[in-house]
Amino acid sequence: FWLGWWLEPLLSGDYPAAMRRNVGERLPSFSPEQRELLIGSIDLLGINHYSTHMVRDVADGERGDASSGWEADQHVVATFGAGWPQAASPWQRSYPAGLRGLLNWVAARYKGDIYVTENGWSCNSFTAAAAAADQEQLDYYTGYTEQVRLALVEDGVPVRGYFGWSLLDNFEWADGYSKRFGLYYVNYTTQQRTPKKAAAWWKETRSAC
Repeated sequence: FWLGWWLEPLLSGDYPAAMRRNVGERLPSFSPEQRELLIGSIDLLGINHYSTHMVRDVADGERGDASSGWEADQHVVATFGAGWPQAASPWQRSYPAGLRGLLNWVAARYKGDIYVTENGWSCNSFTAAAAAADQEQLDYYTGYTEQVRLALVEDGVPVRGYFGWSLLDNFEWADGYSKRFGLYYVNYTTQQRTPKKAAAWWKETRSAC
């Protein structure tokens, strides 16, 4: 319902079996001509990944994660693991091994190049001094990039690129300017940029390559 909704039609020409089972006739059907256009039409796969969930099936009479919409159609309850570090965004926890698992899951189904197009940590630091000392963001990046390395080197997943989100603090959708993902803290009044700890780590890592 998250990745398969969009990826599976490009691989097999149809929606995932779980979606067909749960959603039924509300899902459109593809004609043979449409299937032919869909299958193999992808040149590379870009994955935006920020957090991992643990899921279980809903019990009889249980509502699950939502009362309506696609989230209800999943028929699951999604939770976070106990002790997973909490980001500034309520929907985000840090569990680096989840990204390695995702990359392997995708590679087992998709035989092409994979890029991690977004991966980053929303910070609670609202002053330049606090941002410069932000250890949580650094821990997130070191943990997640290590899992990407393991997926590439040990598991043979064809990861061809990794992009952190983001270079600068910016306008984050419905959260506006309240959540800060940038490697550089931005004073929105003066526009002054202050590098966070993770920015220095990225510089050192890149220089060593």
